[in-house]
Amino acid sequence: MKEEKRNLLGSYGSWLKGYMEGKQMLSPLSWKMGKKLSSSRAGIKEWKEKARSKFKELIGYLPLKENIQAKVLGKRHYEGLIIEEIAWQMPFGPETRAYFLKPEKSAGALPGVLALHDHGGFKYFGKEKITRIGERVVPVIKEHWKKYYSGRALANEIAKQGYGVLVPDVFTFGSRKIKTGDLPDNALIKYLDDPGLIRELKMEEKSSITTAPPFSVDLKDVSEKQIDFYNRFAKQYEHIIAKSLFSAGTTWPALVVADDQAALSYLCSRRDIDESRIGCCGLSGGGLRTNYLAGLDDRIKCSVTAGFMSTWRDFALNVSYAHTWMLYIPHISRYFDFPEIIGMRVPLPSMVLSTLSDPLYSAEETERAGEILSGVYKKADALDRLKISRYEGPHYFNISMQKEAFAWLDHWLKG
Repeated sequence: MKEEKRNLLGSYGSWLKGYMEGKQMLSPLSWKMGKKLSSSRAGIKEWKEKARSKFKELIGYLPLKENIQAKVLGKRHYEGLIIEEIAWQMPFGPETRAYFLKPEKSAGALPGVLALHDHGGFKYFGKEKITRIGERVVPVIKEHWKKYYSGRALANEIAKQGYGVLVPDVFTFGSRKIKTGDLPDNALIKYLDDPGLIRELKMEEKSSITTAPPFSVDLKDVSEKQIDFYNRFAKQYEHIIAKSLFSAGTTWPALVVADDQAALSYLCSRRDIDESRIGCCGLSGGGLRTNYLAGLDDRIKCSVTAGFMSTWRDFALNVSYAHTWMLYIPHISRYFDFPEIIGMRVPLPSMVLSTLSDPLYSAEETERAGEILSGVYKKADALDRLKISRYEGPHYFNISMQKEAFAWLDHWLKG
């Protein structure tokens, strides 16, 4: 008898795998369509409407009833770019901060890109993890760039290609933190993996871990002790946030999608941006955000997902321990598989970039996810609008991958 591969549920794994098989009621690969191309397109449109409706229902979608009123907090020039810091108030939580970058010599309405920062177990900063605004940079940010982006600030590199780029903070990152000073002390102590660290910070220091002044990441006003404290705490506290949101009838993805759709609305509203040419791009947690936002919102005309593609079977059996609660949506695997979420944007162009030694996914399931997504685009007669590339290496978005991503954005947003 063949020995089964070990999985996260042990002897329950084979049962769970069987439980998941054949239950995807809204998979487009089993959706009935006419044989003619026109009928197929009509069928795809019908599927997209039903799939998006079910997606919104399952995440506990939070529609925004008001237009986003944004303000510019400051402006500076750096390496040929104009960089603005923007702020707006969501209906929930603290004020959102974002960076907007564009070439100094640009004229007219530019194509826009929503650049979505990663997770990385690093929540003290958000937008700063992919943006450089000056010469002086916090050392941990430099290390982050080196590990994941070949030492480059991704948003700056996109802007240098001739785009207007918006980089927003998202729920629990950067300006969108849950303020530790607002929480009971016993919660802080219980959900910090090093309780001794909390005793090294005075209460006023804990309370001050909120939002830094505009354009402050390149200044020496952030202690590494505070950064370490918040990152450790936030890692342990994720499941408490998820429990609270589930109890209220919503989910972590609902808040993330709401934040990112608000940012998209602001980007589309700018006079220096052509709202008919908007792309979206992100690595890891930013790739996850790209899947959800681009799958749901057709204002994203071209998407690039880097380092976040697999199947619900993989997340259920093999790699859930490695992933954030930003991912999980109860019951969704009963309706469609994970790659079919980004597939909800078909026939709009999508790129998926993966690496062969990424420890966050099983290689065989990443490949299967690509086959599923290709099947969706093939069914819509749109395979020329999908590009899936696999690279050697670990979990990153290196220069070669970035070059391919920029070429893809150029083809669909500038061509």
